[in-house]
Amino acid sequence: MAPSLIWGRDHVAFLRQRLAAVKGTQDLAEIVPLALQNLPEEVALSPKLYFVMGGRAGAAAIDDTIYIDLLSDAWRTREKNTPMTPQEIVEFFAHETHHLGYGQILERQKQSLNLTGGREQAWNFLASLLMEGSATLLVSAHGSWAELEKQNHIRPDLARLPQLLPKTQSLLRQAMNGGMSEQEHQAAVADFFGEGYHATGAWLLNVILKVQGKPGVLKVMRHPATFLTVYNESAAKLNQPFRFDPLLASELEHLVRPR
Repeated sequence: MAPSLIWGRDHVAFLRQRLAAVKGTQDLAEIVPLALQNLPEEVALSPKLYFVMGGRAGAAAIDDTIYIDLLSDAWRTREKNTPMTPQEIVEFFAHETHHLGYGQILERQKQSLNLTGGREQAWNFLASLLMEGSATLLVSAHGSWAELEKQNHIRPDLARLPQLLPKTQSLLRQAMNGGMSEQEHQAAVADFFGEGYHATGAWLLNVILKVQGKPGVLKVMRHPATFLTVYNESAAKLNQPFRFDPLLASELEHLVRPR
């Protein structure tokens, strides 16, 4: 934080202009509708949106509070002078607002299932893929894989998809075969930190989108345990080389059925 604060001290006039510009962003009213139209069911959303300078992170969501640190953004992009555009600001806020809404839906489902051990690990992993993948593809990229590929921040993780997809299967298989210790689990999910969840989830959902359209994506978001089965069905129609083990996909569907 200190380097950005020092830089900001010498660029106060620029930061004033930047604050005035974002406060005048006309599209902020689009944030909640953009999030809602990409959720599988209606939820109440009232996010508290802030622009700050000198926050603990460049941008963050804490409960229903979401902020963008304009100082951090300006300092990070100072050499190219490419701070967040109004569209990027709206998409960021909508992405995080989408999390607020979908998080409610997923948590409500999870509480009804009484999951423990490896079954809970599997559900949490599926939920993370769906949470980040849906917000990334539907909100940030407006349902366009070509648009997503233009976004520099996710490109390194898109390039890792040939490794992340098999790791997805391996992690879920370990979870369903009795679960992992906390240390093993943390090591396994570490591969998806950064934007690994975003890239993997978006890829899987994009295959479904191509075959079943947005209704198909929203349906699988409503029924997370069917994610692998629905992906496999769509991948077969597109001749995608990567498929999940059908037995694993079937076992995951039983997460929401009595044992």
